[in-house]
Amino acid sequence: MGENFNYDFRTPLQKQQDERKKNIIAMFADFRAKAPAETSDSRIMLAVSQHVGCTQQNVRVCLIKAGVITPKKRRAAVRK
Repeated sequence: MGENFNYDFRTPLQKQQDERKKNIIAMFADFRAKAPAETSDSRIMLAVSQHVGCTQQNVRVCLIKAGVITPKKRRAAVRK
């Protein structure tokens, strides 16, 4: 049988969403590298969301799931 184990079972929408997530992460890293040190992550997320065309909260969720930033709740729990 001609079995192909490298077949990608994702739908075109899933592939598009994965590509968008990669673009958001790369754009955030690029903006973070170019921005001055005093620029906050939320400002950079706002700029990325305007470029991509989605909400700032969606950008935040994408970055948290990728492990690029940590949520505020977790940071507060670690400090205690």
